Amino acid sequence: TAREPLSREPHWQMKAVHYLPVDATASVDSSFGVGAHTDSGFLTLLVQDSGGLQVFTHGEWVDVPPVGPDVIVCNLGEVAQMASSGYFLSTPHRVGRKERISIPFFFNPSLDATVTPLPLPLDLPWDLAEHRVAAEWRSSQNSHLHQYGMNAFKSLARSHPELLAAHHPDISLRADGSVVLHAATLAHT
Repeated sequence: TAREPLSREPHWQMKAVHYLPVDATASVDSSFGVGAHTDSGFLTLLVQDSGGLQVFTHGEWVDVPPVGPDVIVCNLGEVAQMASSGYFLSTPHRVGRKERISIPFFFNPSLDATVTPLPLPLDLPWDLAEHRVAAEWRSSQNSHLHQYGMNAFKSLARSHPELLAAHHPDISLRADGSVVLHAATLAHT
């Protein structure tokens, strides 16, 4: 069923991240600890100790204030967007380079799950014009891959291209977000 990817044993991750401040001589491109992206999974819950997180909403980047340790930031991921046929949009966000600590918890379907749209009620209120504005940030070069493990790998490869090049020279990331093995690698398998 369409709900199966979300009901089987989930693939979850949690990490503690210590962001270092940006060097005053750094380029504008390196002024972000994590560039603009959406999470590949279903739901991300985050505790942060100080500012630096921004989300894209209503056509602009806005700061998410660090209200306190008892406040949890909630971001929807690409799986929520795919499962809802775009009714819920994944949350574009980025992190500025200032010293901060954040603890994200990622709740995702099983890595081998295939995400299909859930049947939605026909009478859902849906302002398509508002969705179009919200979708303006979204890159046409960020395909949502319905096989969750590949979608997660795509996001990892896109977020860390230098690691992909150093440790997986046999793999390329295409402009549309798909990950492919080089032909020479396929010939040896």
